[in-house]
Amino acid sequence: MVIELIIFVFVVLATIVLKFFGIDKFIPGSGDGLTAEEATEKIKSGYFDHIVDVRTFDEWNEGHFKGAKHIPLNYLQNDVFGAMEGIDKSSKILVYCHSGNRSGQAKTLLNKAGFNNVLSLNGPHTSLKAEFVK
Repeated sequence: MVIELIIFVFVVLATIVLKFFGIDKFIPGSGDGLTAEEATEKIKSGYFDHIVDVRTFDEWNEGHFKGAKHIPLNYLQNDVFGAMEGIDKSSKILVYCHSGNRSGQAKTLLNKAGFNNVLSLNGPHTSLKAEFVK
């Protein structure tokens, strides 16, 4: 009974701390991305030099955004410079995935590699109002 109470108090305190400071401060690459509306606007205006899809091959083959470059997250994790060969570090880049998790990780990896104009789509890629091709 005492152990359960201690665990409960710990969970409550951890929740309060995370709510107060913002959970996104503890998860690399999260909380600093674009909403679907913001990303759609920037895509339509031609803001991005590159749109990078970091999903798996199977996901890519199910459909992707017209003009997107496919660089799966594991490629970036294994060799970020090889995966981004030919892309200037000053390029404006949008990274996206299925839910926003992998694109947040990709943004963090790219930032650490010196790509400083990278934005990540927060949330599902299906919420974008952009042309989707198979």
